[in-house]
Amino acid sequence: MKKKYWGVIYISPKELVQSSIFEHSISIMIAKMKVNMLDVRRVFVLDDEAEYDEIADCIRLCLDNDIQTRMIYKKDLYSIHILNDKTAHIKTLDFIIIDDEIIWQTVLDNNRYEKYSEIYFDSNMNETFSDIFRQIWDAASSCKYLSKSLGSAAKF
Repeated sequence: MKKKYWGVIYISPKELVQSSIFEHSISIMIAKMKVNMLDVRRVFVLDDEAEYDEIADCIRLCLDNDIQTRMIYKKDLYSIHILNDKTAHIKTLDFIIIDDEIIWQTVLDNNRYEKYSEIYFDSNMNETFSDIFRQIWDAASSCKYLSKSLGSAAKF
């Protein structure tokens, strides 16, 4: 059975690029992809085009390491009424879905910096978040057009 590691990233681009946590998590995902046939997907939720420029290297790092990656602007996300209704019932737009039971939510402050994280082991909650993720994934734009030769992303 193919396992999943899906994530929606809405944390502040400044916090994302200032720490090494993102790069370390990518290296872990790559190792798991090679061994466990892991379905890894990332969707970056952005407020505006300036944020895209700030996280371009993070997106390239994902793409260079064969992680399926998409992005969507928050205004576009909230223009999809069914998603708007569903996301109104969750604490954060920054979450990770692991396999069929685990949900990791990163609760953000008003500046989108991490306040705290919560981990749930709940298959029903996982199913709800997986449905939200699939709808965000379908609405998001592919990042494939980013050239792998741009930037200095590392291949693990």
